[in-house]
Amino acid sequence: MLVVYQLGVYGCILNVSMSSTKRTNINLETDLVAAAAQVLGTNRVTDTVHAALRDVVARDARASLAGRDFPDLTPEVLSELRAARA
Repeated sequence: MLVVYQLGVYGCILNVSMSSTKRTNINLETDLVAAAAQVLGTNRVTDTVHAALRDVVARDARASLAGRDFPDLTPEVLSELRAARA
């Protein structure tokens, strides 16, 4: 899965490879899995774990993007970018 966050000419690309699968046994708190499944809208434990992991990776990518400095992103440039979407 390739996740791309684009902000004008700036972008943050996160490549999350889903090409391989590792079978493993882990101990999970059933109540925690059930609560996460309800929040994530998943039905199976595997889907819940995958959705939670994707959420953590995406959250980290957003935090990384939010921490970047965009010195060329002036109010004028922002106005132009917003006008292009309208």
